[in-house]
Amino acid sequence: MKNNLLLTITLLLLSTAIFSQTAKITTDKEKYKFDEIIEVTFDLNAKYDSIDLPDFEGFKVISGPNKSSSVSIQNGEKTVSESTTYRLRPLESGWLKINSPAYFIDGKKIRGKSAKIQVDPSNLTPAELREKEIQEFIEYGIKPKGTTKIILHENKAYMEIFGELGWEFHRRLTPEEIEQIIKMK
Repeated sequence: MKNNLLLTITLLLLSTAIFSQTAKITTDKEKYKFDEIIEVTFDLNAKYDSIDLPDFEGFKVISGPNKSSSVSIQNGEKTVSESTTYRLRPLESGWLKINSPAYFIDGKKIRGKSAKIQVDPSNLTPAELREKEIQEFIEYGIKPKGTTKIILHENKAYMEIFGELGWEFHRRLTPEEIEQIIKMK
């Protein structure tokens, strides 16, 4: 009898803890110029088992995910928070929606409300937009899948390709290829 009562109380506490979780999206502001970078943070006041991130339709991911978590204990109660931050560049103007990720905790799916932001049309020329895009490609760590990078030092060189897990070693370059690259400088 005591075991059943203890099990029932434990299940009630766990279900209360799961259903009291809230997911939210925050951006650094609500109105942007077309050439501004948007910082979006997904917060959940719990530790999740897995996450299904949104597809960021209408945006280009400049950097992220940057993850953080915190644990605090107040009056004997433990609070856990998980945050994931991305930097995005809009690909279009108007009212854009950023969907919440789906979090999974003990088989339960938790999703927050979507965030809507306003992006004003660009007043940059097409040449300025292209130059900005090239500069972002150079400066930020995330690259389109398939991007190739060659690392060259003196008479040694190798090639990496940006894939699912970031930069992945592809192969060493031959002495002939190294010579060709040196000639291009």
